[in-house]
This record gives sequence, structure tokens and C-alpha cells, in this order.
Amino acid sequence: MKASKKVIMQVGLGVGYDTVPVNPNENAKKYVINKEESEIVKKIFDDYASGVKVKEIKKWIDDNGIKSRKGRPLHENTIMHILKSPKYIGTLTLGGESRENVIPAIIDKDVFERVQMRTERNKRNPSTFKAVEHYLLSTKTICGHCKAPVVADSGTSGTKGIIYRYYKCYSRKKLRTPCDKKQVSKSMLEDLVVKHTHALLHNVGAIETIAEQLVAYNNEMQTNPKLELYEKELRETEKSIANLLRAVEQGLYNQSTQDRMLQLESDRADLLYRIDGEKINLPVKLNKYEVMFYLDKFRTGDINDQRFCERLIDIFVNKVILWNERIIITYNIKGSDGEKISTEQILQDFEERKSNIIRFDSQQYGGGYGD
Repeated sequence: MKASKKVIMQVGLGVGYDTVPVNPNENAKKYVINKEESEIVKKIFDDYASGVKVKEIKKWIDDNGIKSRKGRPLHENTIMHILKSPKYIGTLTLGGESRENVIPAIIDKDVFERVQMRTERNKRNPSTFKAVEHYLLSTKTICGHCKAPVVADSGTSGTKGIIYRYYKCYSRKKLRTPCDKKQVSKSMLEDLVVKHTHALLHNVGAIETIAEQLVAYNNEMQTNPKLELYEKELRETEKSIANLLRAVEQGLYNQSTQDRMLQLESDRADLLYRIDGEKINLPVKLNKYEVMFYLDKFRTGDINDQRFCERLIDIFVNKVILWNERIIITYNIKGSDGEKISTEQILQDFEERKSNIIRFDSQQYGGGYGD
């Protein structure tokens, strides 16, 4: 998108939005999308989700003369605030509770989620986006020798000036504790994990099994104790109203019954409001075949597409445990008690079933630049 040199952005209200009166006779206002600003917001989100740095996004904004409505430049902190705001998918926090679809959405939820995953990775591990390269397995990889994180790193050959990128045990890198783990080539390790994960989805019945498990979990999440409590209180309140109406029909009407009726009607309206709020927050009911259709996109995706590989790993891969000559890849599953399986449990299980451990040549997957 080519921005106009005259574009100014209303940072205080929320970039991409204006407010207009609900009707001429009321002071209440509502959010409407500012078409020109919203295009800039979309570009900010799309660029960041594609791996563009905030510094580069700011340069594009400055180069196009985009400023706030007070004539001030947009700083990197302002851009990060935009990227983290759920307002752009229509969600606002009201009374301490998040409400979806309150205002018009500018950004697709898929793009917003990818942006949040990237900001979270940067927050937990600044080395994730070291140089221009995106390290897909940062925050997910653990050293099998010393249990320290395996982090992104790089180095330059002193003779050829070639940059080598790899994953390295954090303990060995910082010399905190002795560790025999050798560095691993970034591209080769990521290719191995992507290919094995992609192949998993091609197993007979894999997509259907995953879909069934997701639907079962979604059905469990449909249970909402607050909603059940409010609905029970509503039934009791409506029963009290019905009893009071019968008393009035029999001639038992005085100031006390009038006050009681007003209180009950007020309680009923409050409960209806709370019930509507809880229903909004319920997860969307999943259908097995719709989930299978969604997952099938990963089965047929292009593993040479960096963005596809990023989504594949973010969604499916939970943990990668790395030794010099073997690797264990675990996926986003939970134990029978509903808790995530620990590293210790994973290791114990795989030691008992060694045939499921991926083995590879440490020379083939080693880094190309020293160790």
C-alpha cells in the first residue's frame, strides 16, 4: 500500500478508528473504521507477521510522512502498542472483562495471533530474531545433556566472511556448566523438525484423530460454572416473580409487594446481562469435519514456505529435546490428568520405546562455524 504524505493518525483514540454519535439526540458514541488509517494498521500487522522489524516499519511510516494528529512522529513503542492491542480484532475490556465483537475489527484473528506469537517469542527470547533470520525453534528446544535451553546464535567465518547460523546449548555458550552438546546447523535442524511434523499429518487417520481430540476438548470447555450459576439464579428469580404475580392476582398488593417486584425485575435484568456476557466468552462450538478441513491445509502446505513452517511449528510442536546423536520431538498434547507432560515424563517414555527416537549424524547436522 502506498501511503499519502498527508495521513495523520489519531493515536489517543486508537489508530484506525473514529467515533461518531449513535444518534443526534444522544451523547453516546460508537467506533467506526477510519478507512485510510485502517489500511496503514493492516500494513503494520501484515509486515510484522511476515518478519519485518519494528524499526523497519517505523522507517516506512516516517518515509511516508505519517504522523499523529498532533503532528508528532509515531515511535516504536506506539507501533508495539498497536500490535499488541486486541481492539483491532474487535475486542474491548469492559468492567475488567474482555468482550469480543464490541467494535468493528480491522485485523483478521489469524494475523493477530501470529503477531502475538512473535511478540511473545521476542519477549521470552530476544535472540529469536537475531540478525534477519527467524529461528523457528527458539523457546521450544532443550539440551538433552544438561536440560538448559538451546538458543539461537550465529558467527562469521574469519576467512570467507560467511555468516553461519545455528542452535547452541545456553550453558555451553555462557560457560555456566560443562556440557558436551555441539552446536547444530539452524537450517538442517529446522528442516528435520518441519519434515517429521509434516509427515506425521500424512499418517493414515492422523488428521481425523487430532480433530476428534480437539472436538472432545472443546466440548469440555463449553462447561462454564459462572454461566450455570447465573442461569440457576435466573430460574429462581423468575419463579419468585411468578409467585408474586399470583399473589397480586389474589389481591395481595401493597407497597411491600410493589418494592419486591421492582427488586426482582432489577435482579432479572442484571442476570440476563451477565448470562449474555458469559455466552459471548464461550468458545466457538467445533465441528469435527470443519476441524479436519482446517488441519488438512497443514497436510497440503508447502514446507518450503517460511511462513507455513512457522505456523506448523507454532501450532503442533511443543518441545524439541536435542542430543549430539538423537532428537525427540513432542507435540502439543496433554496427559490423562489434563496437565502438560513434563520433560522428565517424555524422556522416561522415550527411553522405554527407543524405536521412536529420531537419530541423526552429528557431523551432518553440526554447525559450519567452530564450536
